[in-house]
Amino acid sequence: MSASVMTAPELNEKIYSIVSSSNLRWVAGVCNGEVKAGTKNYPSNPSFSGYTLVMKNNISVGNVELIEGEYTLTSGENWVPIGTEKTPFSGAFDGTEFKVSGVFVCGTEKYNGFFGNVSNGTIQNLSVEGYVEGKVSVGGIAGRLYCGKISDCAFLGKVNGGEKTGGNVGEIIGTETNPSEVFLSVASCSITTFEGSSAGGIVGEAQFANIL
Repeated sequence: MSASVMTAPELNEKIYSIVSSSNLRWVAGVCNGEVKAGTKNYPSNPSFSGYTLVMKNNISVGNVELIEGEYTLTSGENWVPIGTEKTPFSGAFDGTEFKVSGVFVCGTEKYNGFFGNVSNGTIQNLSVEGYVEGKVSVGGIAGRLYCGKISDCAFLGKVNGGEKTGGNVGEIIGTETNPSEVFLSVASCSITTFEGSSAGGIVGEAQFANIL
């Protein structure tokens, strides 16, 4: 399979305009190190702290079909989650009520979702459609949320994971003074777990979190 096409989105006063699959893959590439510092519109930090990313339209990153009971990627490439263990996503992502479809994540390690690891970041007004699989901290919207906020988000499809598996978020962690928050978010999906100790329709496991 050919390498993913990554295109830097338009940047204006720390606001990125996201209009294509290649823009989204560029964001993931910055977090995971595939996109190097010094290239066009590279942020001052690879976690996007202090930046806002705004979707301008619906975006398809692939084509996922349910074939004989199994979710299958029929075109496009596997989705690489935004935010890693080393470099979590810490910016503000506003889907502006648009949808990302065709997301297919088939990871074996932790932090799998459309977003992988989110720390002190916010995600809002976003719908994601597809299939997400992983081992630990697996969710349709995000695998892990630390001291962050997710609001008005929805996931449609299937989530299959081990420990800490949720329809929207796998693992949510906050602190007493800075709890994580998930507001007005829904998951319309099937959830299956293997060797899992915690699973839930919206959230798999939560500590110091407000979920409404």
